[in-house]
Amino acid sequence: MQHPHENHADDCISAWRRTGLGDALNFQERTLFMAACIPSSPDAPHIALTLVGAGEPLIRLEKRLHCAAAGLGLALDLDIQKDAAALGIPFAQTPAVLLDGRLVLSGLPRTEEIEAWLRQAFQSGNQP
Repeated sequence: MQHPHENHADDCISAWRRTGLGDALNFQERTLFMAACIPSSPDAPHIALTLVGAGEPLIRLEKRLHCAAAGLGLALDLDIQKDAAALGIPFAQTPAVLLDGRLVLSGLPRTEEIEAWLRQAFQSGNQP
């Protein structure tokens, strides 16, 4: 009889490979969880964004946004909207990030790209 956790490492590695770049995973009780990045300070400046989309791409983008913001000492207040059509955004452009109702990011940019956008938009005192 095979031990229930005998293929534990193989399952974890193959699941990690399926996630793609940019998302670290922990394996706990045969369930995958994305690793959390360092949280922002409670007194960090807050930025309000709207995140549009659904499913795993939405979750990945949300994590990448939070990690990029935390890396710059910023905190995010995200309004998550799952009905892209109601906002006039084609499904092909989701997940998407809106700032003051304007589309500023689309698809799944890398965390470093999001961080560069945040740095340019908010740390220089400008707003896109």
